[in-house]
Amino acid sequence: MTTYIEALFHQSFAYYAVVALFVVLLAEAASKSRELRWLYACFVYLTICLWYLIDPVYRSGEYAYVSNEDFTLAFVQVGIFLVVFRGLFELVLPPTPTRSLRAFDPRMLDHAGVTKVVVIAWLALLAIGMYRVNFQFRAALFPIEGRHIWGTHMWARPRIGGAFSFLVSVADYTYMFICSMFGMIAVATLRPNVRRWMIALMLLTWPMFVLEGSRHKVLIVAMPAAFSLLLLKSWSRQKQITFVVVSLLVVNFLMLIAVTYRNVGYAEYFTSERDRKMTHFGLNMTEELMYLNRYQQHGAMDVEWGYNYFANAVNLVPRVLWPGKPQVGMKYAALRVGMYRGQTAATISHGIIGQGVTNFGRWLGPAAPAIILLAFGYWVCRLPEQGMPFLRACLVLACFTALPNFGRDITLFTFWPVIFGTLGIFAYERYFADPRVFASPVEHSREHVV
Repeated sequence: MTTYIEALFHQSFAYYAVVALFVVLLAEAASKSRELRWLYACFVYLTICLWYLIDPVYRSGEYAYVSNEDFTLAFVQVGIFLVVFRGLFELVLPPTPTRSLRAFDPRMLDHAGVTKVVVIAWLALLAIGMYRVNFQFRAALFPIEGRHIWGTHMWARPRIGGAFSFLVSVADYTYMFICSMFGMIAVATLRPNVRRWMIALMLLTWPMFVLEGSRHKVLIVAMPAAFSLLLLKSWSRQKQITFVVVSLLVVNFLMLIAVTYRNVGYAEYFTSERDRKMTHFGLNMTEELMYLNRYQQHGAMDVEWGYNYFANAVNLVPRVLWPGKPQVGMKYAALRVGMYRGQTAATISHGIIGQGVTNFGRWLGPAAPAIILLAFGYWVCRLPEQGMPFLRACLVLACFTALPNFGRDITLFTFWPVIFGTLGIFAYERYFADPRVFASPVEHSREHVV
């Protein structure tokens, strides 16, 4: 702890300026969070903090070699992102009230067939997944061996997909969204037996996402349920704060365990001779931003003028239909970690701001992800205005939990669960739902309510 405090007091002026801007913007957004757009802004600001403001303190020794010019440029770019996002924010996002997420009758939830549809869909996908791993139930649902026995993972597929990889991806991401629904239904339902069944399914399905070691999956599956509790339960402010703190501590511990043991197996955690220091990896988007700036300055990478965003956007096209589909981020990964047997040795994230720099250069680039997140926020804030309120609230919460994953890259890889969940919910609303449970028009108000 002392080391972190010392590191905090040995940063550049640009870092302190961005931290001050972050604190001011977060305080403003939190004070106005009765509008959904400001709640969305809180998540965006916290995403930037997670990926750009923590690592220079958490891993301060790794930045000792960085010149003051490189460090300052990186945080000027972070500042540009924040200024552009806040400057256009009120012009773009509608003032939908946050209370619209609570605008559903839990009794209608239990009578609308939602739970039945979710469970049937889960059983169908579980059967497919078990068939792919020869019905190794324990190894598939509780993969304590971690990643080094990948054949027992229900949705395992190669990095560069084959003929059926897209279908496997669809099943994987849909399964993930359905498992997240268990938690939200458990919170919202008024029926004790339904709640018990949902909790049982959570205990059966959620450990897989932790043991696979993919942090973004843990967030997408578990966090919507936590946010549902905060939205729907009439808790005091003290109880809400306690719940948030405890939840963060639990998530932090689970992620430390996952990162440390996912490649060697979790049985090692319980051995008496274990001597592993548990620490977070991969929060270093500031470092990646500095590398990207250097590569562009020295001509190793050219500005791609949107090609990287295009490559991410066409990720939805199956490779069997487009064998020459662009591979995302391979040039940068080759520069950072080199090649092995004709492929990059590892995939390297650009970071949300670094990705903008890759696409549009050092000065225009930081504005690009701000504009993309504003467009995404517009869609999110419009979701509660129609359709079945409970399902739309689930979508909004799923979108919020996807935001931290955008901090590494704005990519469909981490957003697919929301996309397939959206398609499934829209289909359910169109063909199965009772129109009587649909949302009433949301009244927008330009007044700020404190």
